[in-house]
Amino acid sequence: MANMKDFLTAYYNRLIFREMSHEQFVQFCGYIKDKKATDNQKIWAEELLKKDPVTGEFETVPGTNIYVKKEIPDPQDPADELYLGADDKEWKKLFKAFQTAFQSMDGAKNSFKYNDKANKFLEKYFGSHTTGTTTVQHLFQYTKATPAARAKIGPAPAGAATVTLHGFLTKYRNRLELQLKNWGVLNDDFSYDDLLSGIASEKYNKNPKFRKQMEHVAQVIDGYIAGDTTMQARLGISNPNDIPDCGDLAQWFDDDNIPTFRLQQFKNEYPILLNTLRKESKVREVFEQYDEGKISGPLNKALANQSYDNPNSDDYVQPKREDTLTIPERLSEWWGDTYSDCLEKYIKLSGDRLYFSPQAKAIAGKLPKDLKKTDGLDGVLKHTGSIRSKLKEARDFESAKHVEWFEKTLTALKNDKKLSKVWAGALKNGTHMQALVKEIMIRAIKEGKVKEAKTALELISVLHYGYTTSKVMDTLAKTDFTVFSDKSLSFNKTDGVKFVTNALDKGIKTAFMGIGYGITIIGNAIKLSGRKINKFSDKNGNFKSEHDQYLQQQQNDKQSLQNLLTSERAQRTNTEATINTITAGRTVAQTQTDLTNDIGNLETIINNFCATEIQTLEQAINQTVYNVNATGTWAPIANNAELTALDAFLNSISGDTLAAMPTLTGTDPSIPALQNHLNTIAAQHANLVTNRGQLANKQQSLDDLINGTELLTQLTAQITEHENEVNNWDANHIDELEELVKYWNMLETGRNTHMGPMYNWLRNLKKKNAQKRFNQEIPNIISAYNQSHTIAA
Repeated sequence: MANMKDFLTAYYNRLIFREMSHEQFVQFCGYIKDKKATDNQKIWAEELLKKDPVTGEFETVPGTNIYVKKEIPDPQDPADELYLGADDKEWKKLFKAFQTAFQSMDGAKNSFKYNDKANKFLEKYFGSHTTGTTTVQHLFQYTKATPAARAKIGPAPAGAATVTLHGFLTKYRNRLELQLKNWGVLNDDFSYDDLLSGIASEKYNKNPKFRKQMEHVAQVIDGYIAGDTTMQARLGISNPNDIPDCGDLAQWFDDDNIPTFRLQQFKNEYPILLNTLRKESKVREVFEQYDEGKISGPLNKALANQSYDNPNSDDYVQPKREDTLTIPERLSEWWGDTYSDCLEKYIKLSGDRLYFSPQAKAIAGKLPKDLKKTDGLDGVLKHTGSIRSKLKEARDFESAKHVEWFEKTLTALKNDKKLSKVWAGALKNGTHMQALVKEIMIRAIKEGKVKEAKTALELISVLHYGYTTSKVMDTLAKTDFTVFSDKSLSFNKTDGVKFVTNALDKGIKTAFMGIGYGITIIGNAIKLSGRKINKFSDKNGNFKSEHDQYLQQQQNDKQSLQNLLTSERAQRTNTEATINTITAGRTVAQTQTDLTNDIGNLETIINNFCATEIQTLEQAINQTVYNVNATGTWAPIANNAELTALDAFLNSISGDTLAAMPTLTGTDPSIPALQNHLNTIAAQHANLVTNRGQLANKQQSLDDLINGTELLTQLTAQITEHENEVNNWDANHIDELEELVKYWNMLETGRNTHMGPMYNWLRNLKKKNAQKRFNQEIPNIISAYNQSHTIAA
């Protein structure tokens, strides 16, 4: 059986390891097999790969050299080495770890009010929500003070003489307030009035910060005042009995009292909670501030230990694939020198750009005017910091966030050794550009940054096709107008090619002088090439593998939700059966009333019996002792053994088991009467035990009814929510990687995007109005493109 910490460590280690892409895992298996693994990689293999129980060797997929990853542990399976046990002790620890974190998050939610994902995570699992007239309790709630603790905390009911913390603080305020300030218990942020009003409003049941402050006060009273008569005199405490009993402070808030139905619900939902913390970095960055490292600690350690995705780490696992360059590019450099450097750039020159993404427009507007294409993406990265600052100054925080992701992602790609050649030629070579764009898409999907990726893709498209400082426009400035017939260009080596390029220059000059930048002479003759992504499969298979893995994860998430829904439906059926058994044909309200009345009657009977019989027996014993003393027949009754037995019997009356019946041997006439009284109580005690059993059963039934009714309401709401989520899953979980591919292809459809038809219907509009009109059409443009274009597998 495992403990909570070991389970979480194994869970997150396996989860992260299993996220390794297939290409990386193939490479990793090669490292292990060829004994080229780092020390950390060897540890991964030992802890996270399956071994043959007989040979002790790593298991392999039949017919391959690929090892087998361990499954995600199942803490509810007794056969699993990470089983958390049947006594629920470790489950309760895990439940309380989440509950404590959520309580603290709720108390400090103003500090992350702009973090939408963290807020939604908190609202989904903590507290309650009201729909119409129905209030649904979520999985985690504030732990509340026990009834006994509330009686000690106060305020006491009007007219009651009960000693309470609130009463003590009120009665001795004059000196106590000053002393608590001197001790540093009170300060500008937490005053005496805050303390008293918070106790009166039971703020300790709603606010974890106040609870800790109140507990601190109680600890000070118990440790520095309760046992110190000198301090009591200094504070003017005339009656020590006025001091509340704070010695059992640890039991005031019963975190262990977790309703069975909530614990079962937690067992159903724990994978979703744990996986959300792994997948959603925005959620994790808030949660880890409040869980005291109990859950986030193992997760962050697992992330730090498995840096297989970090190109700067010694433990980086490079995907087992060839360089992403195509065969023609590996054979010759002419491609980059001609088509990508000159021809295609010139085909796609554009004037003032209309933007699909408002963030891309805002960021592009902050690019330095003297930025040259010849500087490449490195030149752009040099300016992202200042761009981000300018956007923040303009209060455009969303665009600032997007440029931050652009900078982070492109910097990581720049530092990725396997992409060095791709990076260097991305803005001047179509195939390099496509390889870079695919990497951006993959990272965006893994990080849940689709919106940011769309901005990045459009920025790259803008950087590539903008005309003001491009190489081509630099060349156009030449007085001899030798864009393509320039003898220094590598493809101008033969007379045939020179004839063509000279002709091109004449056509370009004519078009350029006649219609400005609306150049179509070459665009009509040469197809776009190298940048659009027409299918997921490629020579190396990495992009298709990532897409397949993404779709499989989507399916796994859907299946997890369906499994949860099945579990909730079964739990609802069981809960309804429990309620029906308890109500036995009555309404829930009537059953609660009946049980409450029965419990009250039984408590009265039990309390009366204990109070009355103990008192009368004590009186009978005292009378008998008095009698035997008066008559001089003391000897037998004064026997220590008999008196001890009488005391034991007297003390046991209120319990479930009577002490041994004492046999009195005295001769005084009052002794037989006392003996008869003892016999009567012994007979009546059996009724006490029966009544106590009935009381326990009825109390359990009432608790089950209340909890079951609450759970039924909650389950019904959750089932409805989850049914809607399942029914609308496909509509709400589109293939985001395919969406990004189509978005990029749309941007790269130069004749229809950067100039041509898309501009024709806008040409009569002023520039400032064109973007507004375009914004209205963006959804239709994207929808029409997506419907008319498909991406092959």
